[in-house]
Amino acid sequence: MYFNVVEVELNKNKPTCFVVSPNSCTFACKTNNMAKHNDTGKWGEEMAADYLRNSGYEIIERDWRDGHRDIDIIARSPDLRTIVFVEVKTRATDVITKPEEAVDRRKIRNIGMAADSYVKMLNVLDELRFDVISIIGGTKETAQVEHIVDAFNPCLAF
Repeated sequence: MYFNVVEVELNKNKPTCFVVSPNSCTFACKTNNMAKHNDTGKWGEEMAADYLRNSGYEIIERDWRDGHRDIDIIARSPDLRTIVFVEVKTRATDVITKPEEAVDRRKIRNIGMAADSYVKMLNVLDELRFDVISIIGGTKETAQVEHIVDAFNPCLAF
């Protein structure tokens, strides 16, 4: 059995090669949706960072990684006493689920483990807090931003 490689244009700027198989159309569609999903997520993280800055937070890190685990935003609270680990969830609409409902037990555990690595690596002695910022909408003008302070305790996810 052999497969033909064809070029399928999903994004005008980035043509991508795919293997032609019975599922190639499905794969192409999923890849296209993933690119859109990533764009939405990055836009949401930018909105969240702007919101935090405007609320007096200092952004310390963005997209901080520990292996496959990541923290969207690490910030210092306006009172300068707390390091805040922020998970950002963005949706175009909340018809199916609210964005914050996507922060499940596994995600909380991964954020906690990444935060633990961050704290140990930098010898952080400040208080720690875990927040979620939920963004619903497609434009800066119409987006609804909800900041859920102290949204979870990762110690309870183990």
